[in-house]
Amino acid sequence: WDIGLSGTINTAHLAGDGITAITRRLEDNYPVVAVRLISALPEGAVRQYYAIDNDGANGSVSTYGGYDRSEKWYTMIIPRLSAGPGDVSTVIGLKNVPMKTLDSLRMTYVIALGETEAEALASVDKARDEFYATVSVTPEKPRAESMSVTPNPFSSRLHLKWNADEAAKSIVSIIDVLGREVLRKEATGNEVTLTGLALTEGEYLVRVVSGGVVYLARVIH
Repeated sequence: WDIGLSGTINTAHLAGDGITAITRRLEDNYPVVAVRLISALPEGAVRQYYAIDNDGANGSVSTYGGYDRSEKWYTMIIPRLSAGPGDVSTVIGLKNVPMKTLDSLRMTYVIALGETEAEALASVDKARDEFYATVSVTPEKPRAESMSVTPNPFSSRLHLKWNADEAAKSIVSIIDVLGREVLRKEATGNEVTLTGLALTEGEYLVRVVSGGVVYLARVIH
């Protein structure tokens, strides 16, 4: 790319870190562009950087009048660390990559801008760190509370009362010892009476979910 309306006063070089390509314009109020390959290198692969003077100056490959296969190959294997001032381009990639027919390789690059080279490099570092950062989200577990259950043991009727807003919507469940939900009911408020319960004898878990709180009680039938 050209920085500014014309690329005639641009420069390109490999930064001091040896891995970041820098392109800039020799005028004020233009950004410095930094490009870096941030992917892990395959075993045996080597980074490749070739700074091109597009007009072929100073022994560079020229892109004027064509950029043939042999020239492309040359820029992919021979390092050249700077170009310009003038109309410049850069070749950034890998060489000596151990690949077979139909193999593929995914590479991730960061392109960043800065008012200075140092700022552009810092932007690349930040983007790299954010790209590889491990982000995990741990859902907050509902808080477990106890509630009033009467009678206990019960037969066909069970009254539940818990500490929640009187207008809150709740889900009431009865769960057997195998973890099966044998009853599920919606309720509004902070208490409910369950009637007509025809359950087999045994122990059950009564659960009420209201907002971010879970109310639990063990009952005997």
